[in-house]
Amino acid sequence: MKHLLISLIFLVLTVCSKSQEYIPFPLEGASWTNGYYQLVAIGDWYDYELQQVSTFETSGDTAIDGMLYAKVTSDNAYFIENTQGTYVAAIRESEGRVFVIPAGDQTEKILYDFTLEAGELINVFNLSQPNGTEVPMEVLSTSYLDFNGITRKVIEFEGGNWIEGIGNDRGMFWEVSVNISDYWTYLECFTMDGASTFESADGNLGCTLSSFQEGKNEISIYPNPSNGFIQIEGMIDFFAIEVFDQQGKLVVSKKDGKFKTGSGIDLSALKSGLFFLRIHSEDVVSSHRIILE
Repeated sequence: MKHLLISLIFLVLTVCSKSQEYIPFPLEGASWTNGYYQLVAIGDWYDYELQQVSTFETSGDTAIDGMLYAKVTSDNAYFIENTQGTYVAAIRESEGRVFVIPAGDQTEKILYDFTLEAGELINVFNLSQPNGTEVPMEVLSTSYLDFNGITRKVIEFEGGNWIEGIGNDRGMFWEVSVNISDYWTYLECFTMDGASTFESADGNLGCTLSSFQEGKNEISIYPNPSNGFIQIEGMIDFFAIEVFDQQGKLVVSKKDGKFKTGSGIDLSALKSGLFFLRIHSEDVVSSHRIILE
């Protein structure tokens, strides 16, 4: 009788989990921040270091061949040629499937399919392949997991997972494995209407730094790369400067009074590498990547 009761409870839980209401893919108010990691030599061993951060956002609608799509733009689409700071793709959703037309392409491809179950095969748009060629992928498993209080379907592939209503934990545009250039990607942060919904457990930034958008004012940081002393130019007065390392640790903080455009900051005490410079003004926070040599 006890075993029967346990079996019934398990059956009820299974049915409930599989009957979860589908969470649509976000087509407005969404922001995905990707981190790109390159294999580099560190002394006598190798490790992946953060080299680039790209933020993708939904940005209005567009019509293609009579179909309505959401436009996706990026501040720095590192692996999509000739699209930096502009339109990179159009996406739409239909019955649990998300379709994409990359900028400069005319062919619609599958970006996500949340109807899949374990053992099924699908050809998936893959940014690391030439021209985003679709590659065959097999679903290893499916499960239902909690993300910030919301249960979402998770589809596991080799090297990455699709998360219902969020996307891929390897980045907005997936690159399924370490490639010939030896770089790796993570979805560092996903936000809806400015609220954090997903934060990477594997990347270095999470939402601590990656959620900060470029400032609305034109700001120039030079020289970059730098030997330690940098100048900050732009139509802005700012009252605080912070510098973070690749692990998100605050290493420099200057918050004394108002700084003026043309101000300099001495970072020569820091080791060489990639850092993130955050500038605070009264109405905007501006985040910049700097390299110290």
